[in-house]
Amino acid sequence: MKDYEPVSGVMELDGKPLITHDDRLLLRAQKHELGLFDNWRDGTLVARKHGEPVVVSWHHVEDVSRTCQEPPAGELGLWRPQFERTVPLEGVRIAIKCNQVDVELLDLQNDLRSRYRKALEVLAELVSAGVLRYLPRLSEPTPRNVLEAIRHRMRRYAHVALYEHNLLFRGTLGARMLEALRKHDKAGGEFPFTVYLRGFNRYEGLEVSQKFYNVSQKEGRKDTPEGTLYKLETTLHKAFLKKHELRDVAQFIEQPDIQEKLEEHLAKHLASVLQLLQAGGVNVSQLEFSIGAGSPREQARQILRRELTLTERVHALEQKTREHDDRLAVIEAHLGRKQKLSEPD
Repeated sequence: MKDYEPVSGVMELDGKPLITHDDRLLLRAQKHELGLFDNWRDGTLVARKHGEPVVVSWHHVEDVSRTCQEPPAGELGLWRPQFERTVPLEGVRIAIKCNQVDVELLDLQNDLRSRYRKALEVLAELVSAGVLRYLPRLSEPTPRNVLEAIRHRMRRYAHVALYEHNLLFRGTLGARMLEALRKHDKAGGEFPFTVYLRGFNRYEGLEVSQKFYNVSQKEGRKDTPEGTLYKLETTLHKAFLKKHELRDVAQFIEQPDIQEKLEEHLAKHLASVLQLLQAGGVNVSQLEFSIGAGSPREQARQILRRELTLTERVHALEQKTREHDDRLAVIEAHLGRKQKLSEPD
């Protein structure tokens, strides 16, 4: 279960019932380009799903160039499974399969660091694990030496293949939105607590997928009605990123900057949701979170304001705390001086 406490905590502290953040970024590279050690498997484990090893393909025992997704009936003994390999790292999913290396940064809502920097640090950890090849010129390279060497390889060969942007809502607002969107579910109500608005049936070339769901119910959280969490999840896939030349990881630094870079596209897809909400009797201009009247696209841009991002909200709360502490220090100093003046000689 994901940790939503920091995000929901920010909304409780500043009183706004929505927040924008990102959650996933996937980097993809080819093995031979990224550069793996010959014995890279020694630093990995077989990936498992629901306790079972993940099989990505089958190779013929007499000719490894012959592959298939499933052995023909009666020929199981002639084929050997090829497993997906992984390196267990917290907050990251590593998938090494066929000729592909996937590095997926997860749970970004709880990490305000540069996405570019985090990706670089993960690749450096793959060096330490003996997976990613690094042959230093120095006898004792520093961590900085490793990062600099890997940085150029990452920029050249690892491309962004998926980016997930989220809007999180709390309480009554989210409940009203879910109810208004139910009749537009592309999955026909197949999944409890979830409405698929776009990209339900995945296909090659899919650009954008979008869903709205009750986070608290889906993840078994024990939230109160006013604290129940709802999410609008918009995922930009490889075809979209390639079409708009957004595959360089250096374009994905901090979340507010990324959102501003993608604002035109995110506003378009958010506006389509706002139109459905209006048709269902939910007009965001009538709700109390500083979104004025206007077209759905104008309202979408207001929701995607930089100051509503998680990162900016945390910085604002930190500044408020510092100002509170500074003011308290002045008061305490003043009271201390008055007390000293009132003391008898």
